[in-house]
Amino acid sequence: MPSRIQLRRTKGWRMPEGAVKVDRATRWGNIFWPGQRVIAPGAYGSLASPYHGCLPSGRYQFGSGRPRDYEIRRVRDVADAVALFASYVRADPSGWPQDDIRYSLGGCDLACWCDLPAEGEPDLCHGAILLALSNGREVPRLA
Repeated sequence: MPSRIQLRRTKGWRMPEGAVKVDRATRWGNIFWPGQRVIAPGAYGSLASPYHGCLPSGRYQFGSGRPRDYEIRRVRDVADAVALFASYVRADPSGWPQDDIRYSLGGCDLACWCDLPAEGEPDLCHGAILLALSNGREVPRLA
């Protein structure tokens, strides 16, 4: 069964044969990180989407007739970033096609810089989300 590997910078360490790097330097990197600005709710019914506008953090109403509320906020921590990633990947049919994830990553170990979880702890890493998707397992609900 494929697993998640923590990348290392120690002398002599090499990524195992067949492992795929999924850090932010690759197309598989998490598009959310702590401190980043997001708009919620996000595209395609996800919890949030990255926000690149100029409005300050806060709650807003949009639209005429029946206003729609939205919020611009910062990603709180790693757990929040991973939950937002899981929601976005599940919801976005164009940017994160499930067939492409399974074809490109299925059966491979995935490597990133996140710490590996302690025994019995949840794996708070977007690589764990990609690992589940690529191998046909249920994606954990983190939010």
